[in-house]
Order: sequence, then C-alpha cells, then structure tokens
Amino acid sequence: PTLVAAPPGPLLVSAPRPNLVLSWSTPGFLQAAPTITGPWRDAIGNPSSPVTLFPSDLTAARRFYRLRR
Repeated sequence: PTLVAAPPGPLLVSAPRPNLVLSWSTPGFLQAAPTITGPWRDAIGNPSSPVTLFPSDLTAARRFYRLRR
C-alpha cells in the first residue's frame, strides 16, 4: 500500500443560494476534480480562503474539492 500524507483541513462548505462558498483555516492549495478519484488539479490562480463559486462555475454535473499541502 502507498501512504499518503493527510490533507490540510477541514474544507468547509456553505451554500448561500445561489452560490457555493469553500473556506479553510489551515495552509493548503485548493484542488478540484470531476470524480472522487481524480485527476486532481490545482484551482486556477491559487485562490485563498474563502472561495465563492457562482452558478456559472458550477456547470459540471459533478465536481469534487479538496486541499493539498
């Protein structure tokens, strides 16, 4: 088995309609992926917390988010 370092966290989610807000209080880089298994990619521009996702950002059927060290 491969050991993977625990991600920083937690990644908090709130949903003030119609937006989605992601926030975190520990150092980390926001990543997104179309499936839970990836491929994971760093968010464009390395945004800092909080990140507001607007309806135009949420056009994919599914999107997963995480923080990486």
